[in-house]
Amino acid sequence: MAKQIKKVDKRSRKYKDSIKEEDNFIIETNDDDIKIARLSMAIKETIPTYLLDEIMKLVDCECRIQAYDKFIDDNNFRISVKLQDAINKYYEEAFNERIRRTSCPACMRRRITKVRNHIKELING
Repeated sequence: MAKQIKKVDKRSRKYKDSIKEEDNFIIETNDDDIKIARLSMAIKETIPTYLLDEIMKLVDCECRIQAYDKFIDDNNFRISVKLQDAINKYYEEAFNERIRRTSCPACMRRRITKVRNHIKELING
């Protein structure tokens, strides 16, 4: 048995109302979604990939915003050798100062603070 498809008469009120609804379709957006998208793009454009990859390993996920928040706000994370190398490389690119690895926590904290402030300035503009 063939399935019969009921056609809508184009002269009917129901058809005309459905056309009006399609014309009045509005995409609803949330301001928070736009802000999150802008922040995510700013992070991607500002922070080099080698540093962003190491920062994202801190939170163990692929969320740029969580990684950025952890790096900027949190002081309680372990700094691996790769992360230290990435910070040193970014430090050299941003401030034109060549630095070496260090085992001194105070020196590393100073470097991270300077890098944090520089990244905040670039992202917040």
